[in-house]
Amino acid sequence: RFRLVPCIMLTLVFFMLLCAPSQQQNCDQSLVNHVADFILNQLLNKYPDDIKLANISSSFLYSAGKAEARYGNLKKISSIKRTGDLVLQSHNRSVDVILHVTFLYLTVDYEEYKVKVAGD
Repeated sequence: RFRLVPCIMLTLVFFMLLCAPSQQQNCDQSLVNHVADFILNQLLNKYPDDIKLANISSSFLYSAGKAEARYGNLKKISSIKRTGDLVLQSHNRSVDVILHVTFLYLTVDYEEYKVKVAGD
């Protein structure tokens, strides 16, 4: 899980102050998107392009079987791109930040994996 650096947290607070909580008041969308791009760039500069994944062990719910995967990596994280506007919605005392992104070349890779399935 990503831990945001203090400068990104300050940027988010500034962003929330710029955008009024009322739905009748609008933000400058280009400024909002600029903030989103800044945050993505800061995350990409701070964290590696590859992240180790946790091992997986799971049984199937509706048929007998099991899937296991070990020594995984998530690769090409830097291929993330924003695909739409960043949206800020406030409800009572909470704020939802919605950002649509895509990964152009994201790869999930496990060195070891096995799946066992038993039919009826």
